[in-house]
Order: sequence, then structure tokens, then C-alpha cells
Amino acid sequence: MSSAIAYSRPAGPYQSEIAVKRSRFVADLMPLAPDPRAQIEVIRQAQPKAGHHCWAYIGDPDSTDRDSSDDGEPKGTAGKPMLAMLQGLGLGQTLVVVSRYFGGVKLGTGGLVRAYGQAVREAIEQAELIRVEPMDRITLEFPYDQAGWVESLRRELKAEQVDSVYGERIRVVWQVEAVRGESVRAELAAHSHLGLVLYKQ
Repeated sequence: MSSAIAYSRPAGPYQSEIAVKRSRFVADLMPLAPDPRAQIEVIRQAQPKAGHHCWAYIGDPDSTDRDSSDDGEPKGTAGKPMLAMLQGLGLGQTLVVVSRYFGGVKLGTGGLVRAYGQAVREAIEQAELIRVEPMDRITLEFPYDQAGWVESLRRELKAEQVDSVYGERIRVVWQVEAVRGESVRAELAAHSHLGLVLYKQ
């Protein structure tokens, strides 16, 4: 199901680094995969000498698909601030892992919160982001003799076909930007005399 909220996600994997009182914070920002734990493990193996690999991810912003970990840092000083930064900057379908190399100076809980948040912000600011707009799905049915005309209309309306079922009639599911959903439905309803039937979502 598509998100009902617009968001941004990284176009690919990006890495950035900041130093705070000789501690190094290496942030790996990337699109979220179906198995985030596997992605996190890859970073762990790539940064084996880091003392902590704190992480946060968020799926669609309007879902509960999100999680974070302090990975041994004091509770609430890394994972939650990182997740809050992703949410605050409007990201979705995103994973970030911050690997910390201790530099010998303790930062305190407030310092850690600021450092992990800053590491995530730095990575986001350097990354190329893709804007993901909310989508609307439209289901319609029509007779076979209108198939060619309906396909021409789909292209004209710049709708993406995401499903189709061929029975006594043809049923298709189109996807358009949510802001255009009502106007596309109105255009289709205007052709109901040709046998087009719109289904309510």
C-alpha cells in the first residue's frame, strides 16, 4: 500500500563522517531494504573496529514500520535521536547506521544525543534525496471492445497500471499522484456511457 504522506528517501547509499572531541561518528545512510537487520550487519562488518553501531530506520511515514537501537550507548542517547532526525526531516523508507569510534573523551548523555543527531543530519544534507509523492489507486472495469481506447486514455492521463484481471470484462488498477486522483476519477466517470465502471476504494 502506498504512503498517504509525501516523503523523501536517499537515492542510494551515502556515507559521511563527523568528529566530536576526537570521537569519530561515521554515518551510513541508505534506502531501506526488506531486511534492515541484514543491512545493519553489512555495516558492522564494514566497520569492525567501531565501538558502537547505532541505527534507526523508518518505512512509510504513516505506518508503524520504524525501529532504533542504542547498541550499548546509554539508553536514549543514540537510536531515538537518530530516528527523530529522520522523522523531523521528512524521510521515509530510510535506514541510517552511525558507527562510533571512541576518541578517549566522554561526551555525556547530552553530548551523545547531539553528536548522533548531527551525524545523521550531516549524512542527509550530503545525500541526493528522491521525493516520493502520495499515490491514489483507481480500480475500473470495462468491456473488451474498449480496451484500446482505455489504454490510450491511461497514457493521456499519465496513470500507471499496477494490476489487471481478465474475466468476462477487463478490470484494471491504475495508480496516480494523490493530488490528481479526483480529477482522474471525474474524467473516467464522464465516460461511463462507454461501459466504464469505477469501484470505490
